[in-house]
Parts: sequence; structure tokens; C-alpha cells
Amino acid sequence: MGASIRQLQQELGERTEEFLALRQIIEAVRELYKVTPRMVRVVTIPAKLKRNARTGKPGVKHGGKKAYVFLKKGDTIAIR
Repeated sequence: MGASIRQLQQELGERTEEFLALRQIIEAVRELYKVTPRMVRVVTIPAKLKRNARTGKPGVKHGGKKAYVFLKKGDTIAIR
């Protein structure tokens, strides 16, 4: 009992980190927008090579992650 997060990650691999991220996203949506998500999907956005317009040198536009949040019918999130 009382296994640490690090021990769980070692046992279950990367899936634990993904699960914790999903839980954090769900809790943040509940807290910020007062709605309960029906489903959350996390997508990895790849990095892209871009050219600097001033110098012409190549650079990298870093990727990241994007969360798609699906709500119950009738629930809305007001975007400002």
C-alpha cells in the first residue's frame, strides 16, 4: 500500500504518465469551467522546421500537446 508515483511509473511504464495527465486535464476543466468532460483525448503535436524570415536560417518550431475535450450534450464552455 502507498506506492509512490515513481514506483507505479516503473511498473506500468509510460501509460501511467498519460493517465495522470488525463486526470489533471479533467480536474482542471471541472474546476475552471464547472462542467464534467465526457471524454478527453490528448494528441502530440510534432515539431516543425521553419525558416527565419530575417536571416534565412532554419530553426525549429517546438511541438507540444493538445487536449480535445468532449462534453455532454447541452454543456458548453464560454470562450472569451
